[in-house]
Amino acid sequence: MGQILGLENRMLGPEKLAEFRAEFRSWMPICRRFAYLDHAAVAPLPLPTGTAIQKWLDQAVHEGDVPWLQWSGNLTACRQNAADLLGASPDEIALVPNTTLGIHFIAAGFPWKTGDAVLAVGNEFPSNLLPWKQLASQGVEVQIYDPPADGELVVDEILKQITPSTRLVAISWVGFASGYRLNVHHLAIELNRRGILLSLDAIQGLGIYPLNVQETPVDFVIADGHKWLLGPEGAGVLYVRKSNLEKMRPVGVGWNSVQGSFSFAATELKYRDSAARYEGGSHNMAGFAGLNASLQLMQQMRQKYGPTIWEDAVLDVACYAEKRLRESGAILTRPNAAEHQSGIISFSWREHEPNKVRQNCIDKGVVLSCRLGRLRIATHGYNNYEDIERLILALQSVNA
Repeated sequence: MGQILGLENRMLGPEKLAEFRAEFRSWMPICRRFAYLDHAAVAPLPLPTGTAIQKWLDQAVHEGDVPWLQWSGNLTACRQNAADLLGASPDEIALVPNTTLGIHFIAAGFPWKTGDAVLAVGNEFPSNLLPWKQLASQGVEVQIYDPPADGELVVDEILKQITPSTRLVAISWVGFASGYRLNVHHLAIELNRRGILLSLDAIQGLGIYPLNVQETPVDFVIADGHKWLLGPEGAGVLYVRKSNLEKMRPVGVGWNSVQGSFSFAATELKYRDSAARYEGGSHNMAGFAGLNASLQLMQQMRQKYGPTIWEDAVLDVACYAEKRLRESGAILTRPNAAEHQSGIISFSWREHEPNKVRQNCIDKGVVLSCRLGRLRIATHGYNNYEDIERLILALQSVNA
């Protein structure tokens, strides 16, 4: 079992955590109705995010495209904020509609040769498995590593799967069902030493756990904003290390992919010298206005409470949830080491059918998911112990 005390050396004290949670909960109207524990699916929006989207909507309704330059400024700010989150340059950030499309940009754009291989993981979310499997039709060998049932991803075991043909490893930072958090730094260093690229599906980790691409040589990072970044669906980010940009064939090319795009007369394939070349067409202006507001709000909280505040708060409440679930009879597995833990916990509840339990919980004001035949909670930093107690009471009321 993960130990709350095991986090003491890196966490803020309980008073500061309580202060942080109280402040951020004031930005989360969802707390007035639900104990919301479904952030690995779709997160609720903070008030400033909703305000930013509403502002765009009001302008679009009453002013048409007159404020378009202001909307474009939101894109620039969003790209910069995403770059700051990763320690990247804004030229290495593309604004993409979702994680799936970002992964396709990489899979379809890599200069594969017949006999090359990609290594993927068998327990992945389909969007980080199917695009790689599709490469088999191009003569690419698709290697699949199947981790143990608990989802543990040991870097040394992954490295054992590498062959002389392996050109790229595609893997998730945090398992969507297992909640196991990969040691990305260790893997990236070892792959970089071998000349193998790393594509990281970061949708279940970005915003909560630190990742500095200057220190950790990840080649590609993809994440939609609608989970831990507390943004709307349809607005995500793709990081492409600058040194890889010219190796890749741009996919989804359109008017906005090339230099001089706003002349609307560019017909030559002179690509923009940044990752923005992947932004081929018009943007989801409302979505990126919202995502930018969420990134700004989360960064403000980091600046006020410290750079690890989100990780500390997430792991604290998740460890409390694990403790209470075990005490109440839930069956679950979770890594002992804090470095591999996340806010995601999957469990079985007294042999009850998961979807029935989930609906009962929602009826009681507690939101969670079902994944791969089990219940799944995903706690965020603003969740508190009272949310977990509401969960336990809701679970205990099933067929009471």
